[in-house]
Amino acid sequence: MKFDLRNPRGRLAILGAVSLILASALYFASRSSSFNASRQQGANGNSFSSTHSHQSTTTGSYVRIAQEATSALESLLEQDIDVSDLGGKGRRVSALSTLLGAIIEDPTIPRDSFFGFRTEEFGWWRLSSKTYLPWGNTLESEVGIVMCVGQKDLVLAAQNIRILRNVLGSTLPIQIFYAGEHDLPWEKRKQLWDLAPNIQTLNILDFYDDTVAGINESLTGNGWVMKPFAMLASRFQKAILVDADTIFLQRPDAYFDDDVHLRETGTLFYHDRAVKGGYTGWIDTLKWIKKVLKDRNPSAVLKKSIFWTEKLEHQQESGVVFMDKEKPGVFTSLMFAAWMMTKAARVSVNKHVFGDKETFWLACELASTPYYFNPFYTGMIGHYEAGAKEMCSVQLLHLDSKGDPFWLNGGLRDNKRLDQELGQKDFATLTDYIPAGVTWAEQPRWRYLKHGVFCTDTKAEKVKSLEKAGLTKVMEKMIIEATEVDNMFPS
Repeated sequence: MKFDLRNPRGRLAILGAVSLILASALYFASRSSSFNASRQQGANGNSFSSTHSHQSTTTGSYVRIAQEATSALESLLEQDIDVSDLGGKGRRVSALSTLLGAIIEDPTIPRDSFFGFRTEEFGWWRLSSKTYLPWGNTLESEVGIVMCVGQKDLVLAAQNIRILRNVLGSTLPIQIFYAGEHDLPWEKRKQLWDLAPNIQTLNILDFYDDTVAGINESLTGNGWVMKPFAMLASRFQKAILVDADTIFLQRPDAYFDDDVHLRETGTLFYHDRAVKGGYTGWIDTLKWIKKVLKDRNPSAVLKKSIFWTEKLEHQQESGVVFMDKEKPGVFTSLMFAAWMMTKAARVSVNKHVFGDKETFWLACELASTPYYFNPFYTGMIGHYEAGAKEMCSVQLLHLDSKGDPFWLNGGLRDNKRLDQELGQKDFATLTDYIPAGVTWAEQPRWRYLKHGVFCTDTKAEKVKSLEKAGLTKVMEKMIIEATEVDNMFPS
């Protein structure tokens, strides 16, 4: 973007950018000071004196940060931006994040400006006592699972829930969001309540002005817009967004504590299949993202990804998303991701990505919020015939940070698409998996077959067995549990 200094808006743009840089620098310097003081506090073993000293020396800094961020926002909001200008929106969100961080650190700072900016930029989101809000939340801080479920996903979601509770032993509370009575009628919601303890269903339309959000309207299309709205509206500080057809292979309850990168950034995203484009009908997502980023440097996370270096079609698989909404940058980036899926904004966004799948990391990237991707790309789980040159399956496999199987996407059906279309309810034979590595050279080569089935070229030495991973009995129990759910929901 070029600024004309003779133009008042050009001068305002530069003023806003400079103010934002100063505010951000002050904020991060103060956070660094806070971290160092905390370390010293632990070394001295004197919590009162260290904390008191730190507060007295940083209060003024946070006031200055808030003033600089407010000035930046005022300048940025003087500039009219098109709904397709994600870079411009990202600069506003970045300044809003800095302001939020300051008022959280120093509760004496007036909050009127923050709430005013929040209303101006995100007024379609109705604040609720049922939602976790980092600026003075009264809800209990907790970890929980967020799902979006409609009638067509009911059985898949029920299998997911029963496996979490009865096979993996997860005790995490679960919030299920639906879009109105027609999307998930009361009798269907009651069936979900009766599955297991600590399940809550919420109408997502109660949290948003749907004339702007357009969630209900999206149900007649592909419906891939709802997830960031649900995560934002949830009561959980630490939210795990989970697709209805996701199946965890490990208990996810302690992952916010176990994964160091998730603790540091408050985010954990997963890569999609490493597939290059070029075929008829493919969407050149990367070309569009580079255009969006034209006036800024991409983050180190983005630049080192093979999505960037090898020009892959997709970056993120959003079947599981971890976000800690206590962190100001994470929270405001989630607001940004939801905005991308509002009715007017998604007209442009969905020309370049499939629904909401790329919005989580892209919002962080454009708002300069640190984020983290699990380094392993998507692999496959299925059944390998000895001597075969390919393995084919609907199910995608994701590894944990140690390289062990963590979750799969696609449910346990032999083919969930044929189940929904033709009522075929056979379960898949899941005995083997092909992990995908980190580099391009380590990726399997994917070939689309039909009905959502992909095949990968493989050699026997690349195939790993669930038995050796200690998951055979777990998978058997999962199939038994899923079969019981089928009996509970006869078609």
